[in-house]
Amino acid sequence: MEDNNPQQWESEAFEISSNEKFFMLLDELEHCVEIEQKRKIEEMNKTMEVMNLFEFKALFTEELFNKLDEMIEEEKLSIENVTWLLKRMGLRKVINQIYGNSFDDSELSKRIEDIIFYEEDEESEDKNEKLLVDLCHCFTFLAQHFSPELLSICMSCLLKVALNKEESEEVRKEVELALFSLNILSKRCNVPHELYLDEIAEVLRYHQRHHNLTRAMYQSAWQILIVRLYEEKSLERIITDQLHFGREITRELDALAGFIDWKKKEEMDEKRRAEEKEARSTILKWISTLRDYVLTFQLRKEENIELFRFLVRLCIAARENEGEIFLNCFKIFRILAHIKAFKFNDLLESGIVDLMLEEVQHPSLDDKIEWNCLIFILDLCRRYQRNKHWRFDFTKWKMRRRIYDRLEEEGLEDIIISLDKTLNLIIRKFRFLLSPDITEYSVHT
Repeated sequence: MEDNNPQQWESEAFEISSNEKFFMLLDELEHCVEIEQKRKIEEMNKTMEVMNLFEFKALFTEELFNKLDEMIEEEKLSIENVTWLLKRMGLRKVINQIYGNSFDDSELSKRIEDIIFYEEDEESEDKNEKLLVDLCHCFTFLAQHFSPELLSICMSCLLKVALNKEESEEVRKEVELALFSLNILSKRCNVPHELYLDEIAEVLRYHQRHHNLTRAMYQSAWQILIVRLYEEKSLERIITDQLHFGREITRELDALAGFIDWKKKEEMDEKRRAEEKEARSTILKWISTLRDYVLTFQLRKEENIELFRFLVRLCIAARENEGEIFLNCFKIFRILAHIKAFKFNDLLESGIVDLMLEEVQHPSLDDKIEWNCLIFILDLCRRYQRNKHWRFDFTKWKMRRRIYDRLEEEGLEDIIISLDKTLNLIIRKFRFLLSPDITEYSVHT
């Protein structure tokens, strides 16, 4: 006899996993009219949001994408509705850094690529701009590989959205999603800068005048340019002289620092905690962008010096309670010992040398911090020892002498001499094979 007890039915339904619910809703789609399909797809999107990472990864199979393709082929599901589902899937996939070729290998990938080419064709009488943008987002989020032709279309389409200057909340969200997708493409593909340089520069200039982007998306827009700097050195003059990277990142970091309770003394409500978490995440992204910049920059600008003065202050604020920010700042400082455009006097005047010498003597110094301190000092010493012509330049010799004076004042000269003699060869040849417990190699004075 059939059991129609509602409470038992609800209990059994409650035990259905998120994956099972997702595929049940998928099976129901082909039997629904358009309006009902939209409702079920929204329910599928909400179901994905509550999945744990293991459950969510299990969705990405060639079978799922082929099933969606079949439903489109049999006209049981519209491409617009599939796109709505794929955008949400793809966005979470990127945020959680999930990789795989299941989409690339599917029939759905080929279909979407064909539709993108068709919609881009200017002779198409029924061209659907919104669908084209949505499909470019989907392909960017889900695919691992792009043909040069498809990459060009996606870049052009998304840049057009990013340049939209209409003042509305809906447009702002579209602009920011376009920038997010462009950032993914710039990292994943070898994009010729001619495809995007002028447009991204205009997006940055417009924000500098009108502040139309969130702080996180402004950082994302900068990342699109900075990530190409290593291969396109000509971008540096635009980044430094025209768009004033040093000034902008200093201002952004300063504003974001105001959201962090550095002393951890205040009780926070849920909204305040969310703001601090977002600020912390964006600060770390800016520091990562700065790392890409300092690895390649050659132009010496006063605003860059001001940036590193501020970074020292940020590092000191983060010392006690924000270890990840603190460590990532130290990694930047270590890199600066190699940068010819960043002069020895800049390292002194910005406070970086003092900070390094102070931290290396800390009795409970973290191994990773001590590693960065010691490598900074050793690399800086070697950098100046290689420039033998400096012995004829009194000004440069005087600047070089100041670091040795500081080492002697702090009682560190014996450590440095010892390290330089015993670890020099090891660090140069086997830097990445040393034990992470760097304190095993040194004794504090």
